[in-house]
Amino acid sequence: GDVDDGFNTTQDYLDGYFEYCRQIAQKYGDVIKYWELGNEDNYRKRIKLDADGNAILDASGNPVKEYDTGENYSKILLKGYQGIKSVLPDAIVLNSGSAVVLENEQNNARQFAEGLMEAVSADSANKYFDRFAVHTYHRGAAPEIKDRWITTTGYGSMSWGDSQQFLKDKILKDYGFENTPVWVTETGYYVGKYGQNDRTEEIAAAYNIRLLLLNEMNNFQEKTFLYNFMNEGFDLKNSEHNYGMLCRWTNEEWETRSAYAAKPQYLAIAQWNKMMNGAQYVSCDRAYQEKSDGIFGIGAKDAKDRYNAKFTLNDDIIHVIWDVYDNSDAVVIENTESKKYAIVYDMYGNELERYTDTPQQLTYDAGKVPVYILFTEKFGIDCSGIEENKAFVQYTNTTNEDETFELLIAAYDPKGVMQELKHKKITVPAGLVKESAEISLDADTAGKNVKLFVWDNFKNLKPIN
Repeated sequence: GDVDDGFNTTQDYLDGYFEYCRQIAQKYGDVIKYWELGNEDNYRKRIKLDADGNAILDASGNPVKEYDTGENYSKILLKGYQGIKSVLPDAIVLNSGSAVVLENEQNNARQFAEGLMEAVSADSANKYFDRFAVHTYHRGAAPEIKDRWITTTGYGSMSWGDSQQFLKDKILKDYGFENTPVWVTETGYYVGKYGQNDRTEEIAAAYNIRLLLLNEMNNFQEKTFLYNFMNEGFDLKNSEHNYGMLCRWTNEEWETRSAYAAKPQYLAIAQWNKMMNGAQYVSCDRAYQEKSDGIFGIGAKDAKDRYNAKFTLNDDIIHVIWDVYDNSDAVVIENTESKKYAIVYDMYGNELERYTDTPQQLTYDAGKVPVYILFTEKFGIDCSGIEENKAFVQYTNTTNEDETFELLIAAYDPKGVMQELKHKKITVPAGLVKESAEISLDADTAGKNVKLFVWDNFKNLKPIN
């Protein structure tokens, strides 16, 4: 900060900041690849001066403050960029991500960004950043309903998808940066009772997945960084304590799970990475009035409430369906593709339903929690069953590569204690139309619960049936 608490743009400071960034890059360049220069600097304020350069005072005699400008910040950004690049020419350097906007007179993320872009575009001799950073917090609102990063008087309240388009078309494009990728370098959803919100862990997880989907759909998919990896504390009324994907250590007052246990957010995001890695966005049907690869909605209360996003992944097709307001309208999924399988997964990767061989239909209620629908020709389990102490599976592999899976059978006493476990690894040759495998327990299973598990392997432990 300068003497007026705003950005310090004196030459001595700018030279010092260049040297600081140069030395930090030199020391940590082998482990740090991405550099965001600042954090939510659209919040920085300076003392407001009159025409003579004197501080304006309020009724109590305290200096009146106003938000500093993106133009002033650009001077610091340039020096930091040059300092890092002098040591690490291949490093990726970003501007300070701007955060939540309330109203023009209260906050200025849009004005800050426009001031920055105006200064940068006027200096054609220098480069200031490699990626454009934003922090897209929603302060409790669902990602599709209201995004405050771009909300300002005169522009109204926009959804995140609409504001992404606004950012690209009206800010970046207007200043010649439409080809610069945008990274969401900080965003997330807290859990608990903060203000008037009472968000469950599952809904927070669903909001994060839906936010990632919107990023993919609006070409913001290159990088998204979620806050926070672990809870900061235990107070349910403190939002900052409850952004984490992992629990903190055990707290007897309310957190009774084991220390660092995974919350639904962690499990959902892990499934997102497994399911969607490499997927390419194709289109999104929000009207549900026409079939789209065999998926359509019935009786939606508001066409824009419902999302049916289509992706391709190699030879597979993935649809993700969710409802913004949890209207729970019936959705029909049809396997009308030429693919052999149509498989429905929940947000955590558990298989809900499967179509095989002949066209079938499944009607279910879609809600706030996204559901994946995979159309594929790949290896799959056709059916399974248990007869006393013996279990069987039938499987198909229409791919050109061998596949393997783990088959497990276990017996439990009435209290849920495991009494016996058997497992075997099954290798399925490429091009196999249909085959079956069996596995048996040795002991008598009378009075016991017998369960069958089909996992991809013992490393991932991912159920495939």
